[in-house]
Amino acid sequence: AGAGDLMPQDADQDAQVMAEGGGADTDATGVEGSADARQLIARSRGLLDRMHEDDREEAIDLHEQIELAVASSDAAGLREASRALEELLFFVEGKV
Repeated sequence: AGAGDLMPQDADQDAQVMAEGGGADTDATGVEGSADARQLIARSRGLLDRMHEDDREEAIDLHEQIELAVASSDAAGLREASRALEELLFFVEGKV
């Protein structure tokens, strides 16, 4: 068996890994970006007690949007909510 004979099997294994949520930035949900989003939420929760009330409410709302997007496999919604939370944290961390 030559090297070319292994390619289709390797491709099948790669496809299976991706289908099982084993991509670079997925968690058990298999939604792209979900692993980073969960880390972002954890980072945000660590700052909640230092946030202004309005920022805290916005952060909590974004946490909920992210969790809902992950639960419903809404990759676009996840990207949008994660980007908004990242911007909020950038602002908040600059003030702390």
